[in-house]
Amino acid sequence: MERTVTVSKKKKIPRGKTFPYSQDSIRRVPCSRCGKPSFRQWNICSLDGKFFGVCKGCDVLFNEVVLKFMRFTEPQRSKILEAYRENQKYP
Repeated sequence: MERTVTVSKKKKIPRGKTFPYSQDSIRRVPCSRCGKPSFRQWNICSLDGKFFGVCKGCDVLFNEVVLKFMRFTEPQRSKILEAYRENQKYP
């Protein structure tokens, strides 16, 4: 079972790992944001470079946030995210 850190009384998030999850093990890890089964992983530098699992929906949301941060326009973001969703190999 994944260890968790309590952020507030209602929210607990996994502590993450210092090395990447394998393709098989990532599916057993709950999404760090919503708790659904993970599909991808993100390496978060501000949390000691640990890897955190994210589900399909949260992965797309994270990518959208990054594209906004990188100042892509709305039409560009929409086109990029549409292509990203189409190219994902969702089981």
